[in-house]
Amino acid sequence: MPSSLPSAKSGDRGVLTKKQQMRWTRRGAHLLLQTRVQVLNGDLRKTFCR
Repeated sequence: MPSSLPSAKSGDRGVLTKKQQMRWTRRGAHLLLQTRVQVLNGDLRKTFCR
């Protein structure tokens, strides 16, 4: 393994086990949904070109 990559230890807080799952905040889920809708509607590029 390259030395530039961090090692994953069982005690690291950032490592999820198979039983753990990422949790979405309501705001985070809402923003993701808005982004997906804009992509499907073809409006996302307009949002960034303002």
